[in-house]
Order: sequence, then C-alpha cells, then structure tokens
Amino acid sequence: MISSEPISIGHVLHQETNQVVLEVVIPGPQFAFLEIDGTFLPLYLEPRRDLQLYMGSTDPTSIRFEGPSAIANGYLAKAHAIRQRAEQSAGRHYTQLSLTEFTTHLNAVRGQYERLDQTVLAKTNLADSLKEVLSARNQVSLIFIQQNYVLAHYGEKLSQVPDPLKAVVQPPLFNSRFVRFKMSEYADIAHIYVSYILRSLLSSPKMISDSTALAVDRFIQNSPYSLAEKDYLRAKNCYNWLTITGIIPATDQLITQYKASFPNSFYLSTLAQLYQKWSALASGQPAPDFYGVTPRGDTLALSSLKGKVVYVDVWATWCMPCRAEFPQANQLQQQFSSTPGVVFLYVSIDQNQVAWKKLLQDDTHLTGIHINQASVEQAGSLWKPYLLISIPRYILIDQKGRIVQANADRPSSGKVAAAIQELML
Repeated sequence: MISSEPISIGHVLHQETNQVVLEVVIPGPQFAFLEIDGTFLPLYLEPRRDLQLYMGSTDPTSIRFEGPSAIANGYLAKAHAIRQRAEQSAGRHYTQLSLTEFTTHLNAVRGQYERLDQTVLAKTNLADSLKEVLSARNQVSLIFIQQNYVLAHYGEKLSQVPDPLKAVVQPPLFNSRFVRFKMSEYADIAHIYVSYILRSLLSSPKMISDSTALAVDRFIQNSPYSLAEKDYLRAKNCYNWLTITGIIPATDQLITQYKASFPNSFYLSTLAQLYQKWSALASGQPAPDFYGVTPRGDTLALSSLKGKVVYVDVWATWCMPCRAEFPQANQLQQQFSSTPGVVFLYVSIDQNQVAWKKLLQDDTHLTGIHINQASVEQAGSLWKPYLLISIPRYILIDQKGRIVQANADRPSSGKVAAAIQELML
C-alpha cells in the first residue's frame, strides 16, 4: 500500500472457449483489479469464496456477478462507471474546466455517488463495515479528482488554492481498513499528498533537493496525525524518495529515522524489497547492459563503450525538462571534447523515431552518441534494470563498466564535470 506498483495476485488455472478460471490467493478481504485487454475492472475479493463474472463486454454496467460477494461487486461496477464518466464534462477533461465549472461538475459526480448509496448500498444486507469502506472508496475518488485539478491549476502556487478546494492540501482522510483492504485509490491520493502537495508546500519547485525529503518527514512527525497516520505517511515518503533517488545519504537517513520510530511497521518489508533492488545499482556494482538503435539503424550497446567514462542521458523529444538541459549538456561535452576517454550517450525513449531523428538534425546542442529504445518493454531496454520511473534520468558509469551514480546529477547542476574528472585521475 505504500507502493503504487501493480502486484499480480492471481493466475489462469483453466481456460476454455468463453470461460477462464482464475486462482487467487489472498490473506483477507481486499480490493483488486481485473485487467482484460487493457481495461481494468474493480473487484472485491474474499478468501475461499468463489466469484463468477458473466461478461458481454468490458462495460462495467453490463457485467453480472454471482457468488457471496456478488452484491458488493455489482455496487463496485456501478461506482466505477460513475468514476469513468467523471473524467469528462461537456467534452472536456475535468482539469480543463474553470473553477465554477469544476465545482458544478464535482457536485454532480458527488450526487451520483450519493444516489448510488441510497438506491443500492442502503438496501443491501452487507456488513456495515463493508458498506462503510465501499462508500468511502467513492469519497477517496472525489479527493483524487480534486487533487489533480489543484495540481493542474495551482501546482506551483498551492498557497493560492481557493477556499472550495482548501481541504485538498490537507492530509487525506485515513482509515486502517483502506490499508487492510488494499484500496489502491487511497494509495494514489496519499502518493499525491506526500509526493507533490507536501513537497511543494515545503520547498520552492525549482529548489527541490534531497533535504526536502527530510523536511517532509519532519513535517509529518510534528503534525497532529495519529500514530497510524504517521506510520503510513512517513513510510510513503520513504518509499517515494527511494523510488526517485535510489540509495543516497538522505534516503538512508530517512529510512533509519523511520525504522527507529516504527521498528515493527507493516510497511518495512515493502521498503526492504525496494532497497534491495536499488542495492544492485549501488556505486561499484556492474552496470546492467542495454542497447538501442542508432540514427543509421545500427545496434549499439552500453558494453561496447567499456573502457570509457559514460554519462548517460535518458530523454524524449516530448520531454521539455529533458530538452531544457541540452544547452548545459553541450557545454559539458565541450569541456571534455579533447578527452577521448569520456563519452556522452543519449538514450531516447521516443516511439516516434521520425520526430527523434528530426530533432537530432535540428538541435545543434545534441552532439554525442545517440540510440533509441522505442519501447520500455523491448529487449535490451534500460527502463526496468535501472528502475526508471520518469525522465530525464542521468547515469554515470566508469571505465570498468561499473556504476558510479545510478541517479546522477543533471548537466545544469554544475556537479557533473567534477564527478567525471575524478574518474579520470
């Protein structure tokens, strides 16, 4: 629940024409999603209880459920249909609406959820505790919609959020059942709160640094949250920063402080798993090989550059923060233009190779070695081995093909030249 990564909990046990049997092993009641051809359908599952789905299409309102949890799943399907419709208002995404339009739209969606509770949930014989969680899930979805709207319109000026949306910059409502039932929607709003809202409130968007992680942690510690809330939010902060930065002194300090406060936390195992993944990318570890296609159509691998210091820049033509670094990257290359033992490797993840090649021709700052990986899932991709979640991303590798920094400083930091020079000594 502190991770936003999807976890597979079932596999196909038996398959025939028009019939698939899935076996799912879970420790207790929980929410999950069934993926069919890229469409995700929410489910409520209970241990040792069968659930049958009869589908004419992936439209959630057309699905018929049978089994002990059929009523809960029928309700979920209707709530999911409301949530899908909430994405648009009069042909526009809700983030494109004016504040007045958005408020009207939000109230309309809230009204649909309330009518669903009155006409369906209130008339069922479900346990009150389950009714509460099902209804709360809708409220969490409303918070998610508001968070996205606030970030789209006031992302760098959260202090200017208008009164109708002020509650969004406050801590999200917490219920231990959200965690126990593995409500991914709650994980989403907690992620936005810790990763974007708190971070923006505690630092300038242009000055976010490693110290911001510790500032967020101190803020949570000193706030009047319950112990359960502090446990969850601090764990979420640790996980988010470890995901972004990898193992650095700031994340080590963050995790050490968290462990001291919650030595028996439920979330420690998830943190340990991510920490172990990043340990494989620690300084001195062999750099996982990857390869891509050059503008001429040849294949080039990282391993072919062994014997040289390699500064890797992962980017795309549509990534404006990536492109904003190119002038500084070019200046950096000029510093080492007479040093044959240093190469600058640009790895584009553009699916549109025509756009990639055109930019290489048009942008005079884009010197260096260039390869393209059109899919993060393709063979030889660096996305998973290097635990990428976003771009730009920079990696520094030494002459022996070992990692120096798996999450290196960007060209504009002013720190890269010194790091490269140190490797040349």
